[in-house]
Amino acid sequence: MKDLVRLVFDGHAEEARRFWMVFGVMSAINAGLLGLATCSAIGFMMTFLLAWAGIAISILWALIQYRLGVWCEWWDGNLRLLQEAYLKDVNVDRTALIEILPARRRLPPAIIGVGARTAGWMMPCIFALGWVGLLILSLTMYIAQW
Repeated sequence: MKDLVRLVFDGHAEEARRFWMVFGVMSAINAGLLGLATCSAIGFMMTFLLAWAGIAISILWALIQYRLGVWCEWWDGNLRLLQEAYLKDVNVDRTALIEILPARRRLPPAIIGVGARTAGWMMPCIFALGWVGLLILSLTMYIAQW
């Protein structure tokens, strides 16, 4: 049973690593595109194309992050079930265990905010909205030049 808990824990850790690795890579790609798109040396057409590329990449990023987050939740649930079964298996008194472990203080719901994984898949949506804003701005500036 202990080996099974370790296997599920390792799977959980690997999925979490993937989640944040994709987050970091896609953040860097978006930041690079944004830096290039806001450079004054490029023209309207290039800004327009980069905005569309940023929208496409952000949508793809959101879908990937959401999917990886679902897998993380799946691993979380399995890990919880196995931990409960393991604690029963080794005959650990869970009330005693709770008294031994340091108490985790919970904040009121209004202060808690958004979880890290939720923010991890919401960030691409925020980037996509920024790209849409840049697209609208570039179109507006192009029309104003006429």
